[in-house]
Amino acid sequence: MNKRVIILALVVSISLQIYACRFTVREIGFSTLSQDFFSLVIIDSSLSQNDQVYIRIRELFKKSNIRLLVLHPVLDQTHPAFLAARKANFSFPSRFLYSPDGRTLLLGDSNLEELADSVLHSPLRKYLSQNFYTRFAFVLFIEGTNSEHNTLADNILKANCFKITNRMPNMPRLVANGPEVLRISRNDFQKERILLWTLGIEHIPPSPQAVVIYGRGRIIGSITDYPDIINDQVFRCLAMIGADCECGLDRKWMLGDQIPLHWTSANSQQLADELGFDVDNPIILAEMSHILSKDQISDFNSAITFAPEEFDLDSLFSSSDNQHENEEAAGRKSPNPFLFILIISVLILLSGLFIFLRRNK
Repeated sequence: MNKRVIILALVVSISLQIYACRFTVREIGFSTLSQDFFSLVIIDSSLSQNDQVYIRIRELFKKSNIRLLVLHPVLDQTHPAFLAARKANFSFPSRFLYSPDGRTLLLGDSNLEELADSVLHSPLRKYLSQNFYTRFAFVLFIEGTNSEHNTLADNILKANCFKITNRMPNMPRLVANGPEVLRISRNDFQKERILLWTLGIEHIPPSPQAVVIYGRGRIIGSITDYPDIINDQVFRCLAMIGADCECGLDRKWMLGDQIPLHWTSANSQQLADELGFDVDNPIILAEMSHILSKDQISDFNSAITFAPEEFDLDSLFSSSDNQHENEEAAGRKSPNPFLFILIISVLILLSGLFIFLRRNK
């Protein structure tokens, strides 16, 4: 009988661990459930995919979300990347970047391997890949031509990050460091040309803009313009990254668009050590996928259902309309199946203990 009691106790313990096993939006962002792949396209009749230079570049891109695509100017005229190049009036041979949404960026005539390295790396992206696993998130601050707006926006963004850092102890998961503002000055535009292009920024904007990046180079929401920076929209995005992934946030927010990023095996190991689990483990991915399959919120601003008291966001979402929508969303949320497992396990344990004590008596 003692063995039965021990087994039941183990069942309860495992059930408790399962019930407690929740992921944050940030942790979901590190997964490979959804990935955006960019292509370095070469349209050239003199180069084939069997060339050694192609093989070396393909190996270089293997640990990133960039792929090398070699097209023939005659044989591959129906390929979408070729059609995009023709629409952009590129002359052939040509080299360009092709984004998941079909945009193109014409590249220079430098050595092919040097070109591939510039596509894969930039000073800021190197810093991101080396620090993502210890940082809550990053706020890319893109300077505009208006210096007064730049100064005010910079102060607001730093204040947003400071507020999030102060609230981190009350969030579902602890992270070593709070969010950090990374400033891209007007003098850095050429160095970060490819990164800015992936964000949809090809010219210095009149007023500053901001982008919140988390997880494996994912963007939460969209580019935040100056008026929204002033209205603390960046703070809302940052707060959502720390929320429980079962908060009901739309999947497209949790698995946002990605920037081109080099993600090595060393990065994956450092991340696993920091999180305490491997985000690429099939079991973890299956659990994340199950959670993301639940009903979700499509309107980021009007119905955020994570507990506001944990993040002190009552002042941001205090209108009666939002409260009513949150109550309705909570009422529609289906009960957690792990809760039933926990209750049943406890009942079985209590029944076993009752029988055991009765027999001993």
